[in-house]
Amino acid sequence: MRSKLFRRYNRPRQRFATFGTVALLLLAATAHGEARRYEVAGSKTLVQFQLRHLLGTVVGRFHEVKAVLEVDPNAPEHSSVSVTIPSRTVETDNRTRDKHLRTELFEVAKYPTITFRSRSVTRTGRDQADVLGDLTLHGVTKPLLLHVTSLGVSKNSAGVEISRWRATGGTFKRRDFGLVWSKGVEAISMIGDDITLKIEAEAVRSE
Repeated sequence: MRSKLFRRYNRPRQRFATFGTVALLLLAATAHGEARRYEVAGSKTLVQFQLRHLLGTVVGRFHEVKAVLEVDPNAPEHSSVSVTIPSRTVETDNRTRDKHLRTELFEVAKYPTITFRSRSVTRTGRDQADVLGDLTLHGVTKPLLLHVTSLGVSKNSAGVEISRWRATGGTFKRRDFGLVWSKGVEAISMIGDDITLKIEAEAVRSE
């Protein structure tokens, strides 16, 4: 039965994640006093989600995350972030469940991308900011608020500036986005409605 799909994966993860948190780079970039552009792409950025169900918690993740951050250091409120994630990359370490997630829940053929577009950035502390934006998932767009914390800026071996951050928050109800299983699966497995997104990310300065 489909309800069994959520029974095999219940391992804790050390790295969690959420979509538009790339906007945290605003905090690091504005300290340098010049306009900057950062790009996120590659294996060092990990978007994850958690979903409660009858027997515990399912932890999943998305890959191939791409994001662009445009920073205005003199007016951070005018800065922006844009994130794109291929929905087909959803993974929960269970091939059977992943197949059902792609075909029945996310319907990746019909809705191939998940996006986040920032509306506003509000600095809340020395290394923290709230980012409000629009999350588009499964053909539905809803507002999403993210809380982000800077993990600092450094340079890699090639001398390129790297910025790292972590985000919390980003909880939404899956039914608001039409992410619903059949009535039988919903009733038997007691799948939770709240999905929590978290992220650990690394971005490279591109100009």
